[in-house]
Amino acid sequence: MPSESDILNVLKSQPGLKGREIAGRLNADKAEVNSMLWKLQNRGLARQDNAYRWFAVEKTTTAATQRQQDAPKQLTTLGRLCRYYLECLSLDDEAGVRVFARSQYTLDYVELPEVPGIITDQPVTAFAGVDDLLCC
Repeated sequence: MPSESDILNVLKSQPGLKGREIAGRLNADKAEVNSMLWKLQNRGLARQDNAYRWFAVEKTTTAATQRQQDAPKQLTTLGRLCRYYLECLSLDDEAGVRVFARSQYTLDYVELPEVPGIITDQPVTAFAGVDDLLCC
């Protein structure tokens, strides 16, 4: 498993690499590298652009940025849901995710008519088909 400094060294020497490219250069698992990259981003040591390319960030601390970093981040339920969804997308490789929209067999997903816990007070298990998906 690569260390954070290994990943930062790769980003400093070759900025703009994707997670799988960094993993390839370090002979490491892509999931482990992506996890480390997100930790580095949360600490302000790395950033990702819209093309999913990663860059090292040089830390410059001023009084204003220090106050901003020290302030607790308030994430709403919707904010946490969006971050989770975006993280799932970032972990997806370029081949994409493929599941059947219709199947004569069991589906790999359940379509929810509304967002549980945000739009409705119903738990996710109250929707049709969720129990079948989670069971077995």
